[in-house]
Amino acid sequence: PAKDFPEVRDYTNIYNNFKQIDIINLIDFVQVKSNFMSEFTHIIEKYTKTEMNEIVLNACLIALGTNIGLKKMADISNVRYYELVNCYKNFIRLDTLNKANDIIVNQIQEMKIFKYFNIDESNLHSSSDGQKFGTQYEHINSRYSPKYFGLEKGISNYSLIANHIPIYAKNIGAHEHESHYVFDILFNNTSNINPQIHSTDSHGINQVNFAVLDFFNHKFAPRPRDIKKKENTFVAFNYPSQYKHLIIKPNQKVKTELIKSQWNEIKRIIISLALKTTSQSALIRKLSSYSRKSHVQKALWEYDKIISTLHYLEYLDSQSYRKNIHKSLNRAENYHKMKRAIFHENKGKFRVHTEV
Repeated sequence: PAKDFPEVRDYTNIYNNFKQIDIINLIDFVQVKSNFMSEFTHIIEKYTKTEMNEIVLNACLIALGTNIGLKKMADISNVRYYELVNCYKNFIRLDTLNKANDIIVNQIQEMKIFKYFNIDESNLHSSSDGQKFGTQYEHINSRYSPKYFGLEKGISNYSLIANHIPIYAKNIGAHEHESHYVFDILFNNTSNINPQIHSTDSHGINQVNFAVLDFFNHKFAPRPRDIKKKENTFVAFNYPSQYKHLIIKPNQKVKTELIKSQWNEIKRIIISLALKTTSQSALIRKLSSYSRKSHVQKALWEYDKIISTLHYLEYLDSQSYRKNIHKSLNRAENYHKMKRAIFHENKGKFRVHTEV
């Protein structure tokens, strides 16, 4: 809060009063405070003589993080190219990156200033959104998308953001619907930051996300593109004719008997998601698909309608609730702006390291 900085007169530009430092000095400072580099272990756990060099690892992280590539980093630094390649192949992989990121995220959460960025005083509010990037080389997730890449291929980087911190991210195909990965990105988050409320734009809405996140104690709070169209999906436990005196009326009665009859099967689906016995995104995709309908699927959709109706009614009724959702999504957009600036500065395409 501004009151904690009485010596700063212009509170709106408080960050302009902080001294700027080089990114290498920032990484060194974070390393001293958190020792995150200890998580970059060799891919061969035993019988290896290659030790991790912090200077080379720093150069690799900056080269990959800023998208300038290892070759250009070797040209502009005193680190040789073969050293960068060996470090990249031996120490930098998805597993080590996730562990190092968790250490930094957990350290930030323990800072006193962390709570001052909370949108909601009682609950931690997060958001997720995808950002499209072209890829320079072929990758398993690279897909054609004329809307975003023209004749080239690319991916979508789906990120989870809370209090301006990128907690977790996942690369998905540019053709895949983001709603299939909302639960995936929340449940597989391994940091100590556990959001209670989660927001997305309209791309995160499908037939089951309200229900699935409710089972796992996450409140799903998306921002609808057109709230008037959502009024057609409102449900109630009595017939709509009994609500004629209300301004906002339900469109249909909940099929409670269908939900009760399939409740055990619904619980089995939720257990499968929790145990990761199947691909979470694939299961969500099948459950929210219209191509094949089963009694279990219809029952889950009915339960989803109950939770979604409660959300949209609160969205219409509470101005503060709407503001919190918009603020959370704006934070994700601000994070994407930073990535986009780096992306376009370095020729606008990810290099071969898209898997990390």
